[in-house]
Amino acid sequence: MMKDWKEQNNGLPASSKTVSERFSAGDILVIMLVLISTILVSLAQVSFKMAWSNSSDPFSHFSKMLLLGLALCTVGAFFFMTALRRKNVTFVIPFMTLSYVWVTFLSAYLFGEIITLTKLMAISLIFTGIFLIFVGGKVRSKMERTTA
Repeated sequence: MMKDWKEQNNGLPASSKTVSERFSAGDILVIMLVLISTILVSLAQVSFKMAWSNSSDPFSHFSKMLLLGLALCTVGAFFFMTALRRKNVTFVIPFMTLSYVWVTFLSAYLFGEIITLTKLMAISLIFTGIFLIFVGGKVRSKMERTTA
């Protein structure tokens, strides 16, 4: 006699999994490293914009905003390289597109730039792409484990 679907999963539907079953600790760490990296790099880009916009010569006396941007970019690169050591390039790089998302919202807030419908559609495509790559990687690694 076949067991009921609830009995096979301790009374939970088959799709119900704990967070630890969906994401490994390594995946969460890499995602956090890349998120921190994208935020720092985005803040660096905004700092560069401020440095170049507020001065006729942004290199005169190495403006504070320029130095801040360089420091943020350096720290962001460190976080990014740390993530690359832990995961494949094809997993990590798509998350870097989040920089566009952060810069779009920071520019709207700090510089009054308009977020158009086209930009919102692009942002939604970025999130969709990241989701598909992440899920696709999970399906592939699960298939590799079952065939090995």
